Amino acid sequence: MKHISLFENFEIDEPIIDGELLNNKEINFLQGYNILCPELILKDDNYYYVFNHRCENIKDVPETYINAVCSKYYIRKYTINDDHTIDVDGNVNISNEKLTKIPLKFNIVSGHFICSNNKLTTLEGSPKEVGTYFFCQYNNLTTLKGGPEDVGGNFYCNDNKLKTLEGSPRSVGGYFDCSENKLTTIECGPEHVGGNFYCKYNPLRQREYKGIIKGKLIYTQ
Repeated sequence: MKHISLFENFEIDEPIIDGELLNNKEINFLQGYNILCPELILKDDNYYYVFNHRCENIKDVPETYINAVCSKYYIRKYTINDDHTIDVDGNVNISNEKLTKIPLKFNIVSGHFICSNNKLTTLEGSPKEVGTYFFCQYNNLTTLKGGPEDVGGNFYCNDNKLKTLEGSPRSVGGYFDCSENKLTTIECGPEHVGGNFYCKYNPLRQREYKGIIKGKLIYTQ
């Protein structure tokens, strides 16, 4: 069996997998190829790029990987920074992809950032700054650590498994919605919310909030 090393690309005649996310620890793939611990197989023209869990530090990720992931998720206008974070002029939509983690490390996204309806347990890799809306609802998040620091529009983290708001953005320009989680307190929420603060359907024991809300605090069921 030939072992495919990290970032090796190879040409094949009959494509079998087209950009699927794989979590198997070991997969037998095509004529005698053996891929150990694959993370992503991404198609680029006639090539399949293979990546595995050996690359744990985002700073070790080469531009080949970044370009392949951006191509997969139709991210067009982006800049790769020296630390291999990326700035995006426009929106990023990686929702409904069964992701367990965000596949890149974003820095600034000028438009929306949508990572809803996945299996995320962490927001690590999220942009530090989002120009408009940030959507991370319908995941398996227990904390907002790793999420953005500033969001220009609404922030939606409802329908997760949040037990704390630790890691919330410092500032949210629009609504902040943390409804339908497992919160007992709304401490550690954003310092500033430009719209309503929704925290409905949580087992709240403490409803005091020290931040600034320009809208209303809505916690009734």
